[in-house]
Amino acid sequence: MLESTPINMPVQGTQAPSLWRRPELSTRWWPVFLRNLLVWRKLAIPSMVGNIADPLIALVAFGYGLGALVGDVKLGGVAVPYVVYLGGGYICTSAMNAASFEALYSAFSRMHVQKTWDGIMNAPVSLDNILFAEMLWAAYKSILTSVAILGVMLALGISHSPKLLLAVPVLLGVGITFSCIALIFNALANGYDFFTYYFTLFMTPMMFLSGVFFPRDQLPTVLRVLSEALPLTNDSGAVPASPEIAAHEIFSEFQASIRLRLAGDRKAYAFLSGGMDSRAIVSSLASINCKIEALNFSPDSSQDQAYARLFSDALEPQCHLNLLPRDDNPNFSILAFGAKKNWRRACPPRLTARASCGQVMVEVLGWVTSIWMKKW
Repeated sequence: MLESTPINMPVQGTQAPSLWRRPELSTRWWPVFLRNLLVWRKLAIPSMVGNIADPLIALVAFGYGLGALVGDVKLGGVAVPYVVYLGGGYICTSAMNAASFEALYSAFSRMHVQKTWDGIMNAPVSLDNILFAEMLWAAYKSILTSVAILGVMLALGISHSPKLLLAVPVLLGVGITFSCIALIFNALANGYDFFTYYFTLFMTPMMFLSGVFFPRDQLPTVLRVLSEALPLTNDSGAVPASPEIAAHEIFSEFQASIRLRLAGDRKAYAFLSGGMDSRAIVSSLASINCKIEALNFSPDSSQDQAYARLFSDALEPQCHLNLLPRDDNPNFSILAFGAKKNWRRACPPRLTARASCGQVMVEVLGWVTSIWMKKW
């Protein structure tokens, strides 16, 4: 009589694969993903109502109810209504919950209760492809939930900017992140009760420490430092509550990059033309009381030179404009990547006579600044 080896048992004499090996993926994950989609279509309406109603009710209740008592929230120096502040973080929370529930309860049912995974593995589909399909399926459901809530927020006037839809790639990352974490807990679980540890000891504290309901600046120093390591902290911070807050955060990062490049120097050389990027750099230098030697090598009587003169005159005596001949230009690439060390080699002789080696040329990618400023 022939004996058969169970499909999920390793053949005797073979070594079990390492837990740290690279997953062996192929396109066979797609039928598994499609199978989950076809099954979900039968229960799509109650599933969507359950995934959307709970976070939406909480958003409206906390945003308008508690927001009436709290008023405006100051975030980065910008005052916004509490419901607007709550919206950015709660979208990420809804994506986290949708992905976690799908990768925990539904995936556990398919793996342990219904034995769906065992049936799929009788076909030439590996466990790696099944897990990959489950991860993407949970992320897909989180996107459906988040996009629906985004639409309701736009309809209720919580946010008026269609740029909020740019958060969809971030929400996809949220879904993938938490579906992976949930699948790890799924593999460790012996039953549904085990998931209580995940929600009680991990997800609930993370919701309150990640800046979803209130700014993290109000937390004690120890908790604020610990919250930096939580995945939801970075996710909720990547979805701005309003365009005003996003613009303020971009400008703060812009100023921080200038301070970092200055390295404590009180005098700087900066390119100044008629463009908004160079003017933003020079004005930021002036705001921190830095003496500025502005460099301009535009043609005489050009518009760029005229704007540079007007801007420099407005900042006198803190800013001094140097009009350079076309053949006397400094090497800005050398200045940007090694200003202090290469100063005398990079600059024209008549400028190095007026500057010491310890003074630094500040050059930031101005076109990036222009793009962001124009967007917001």
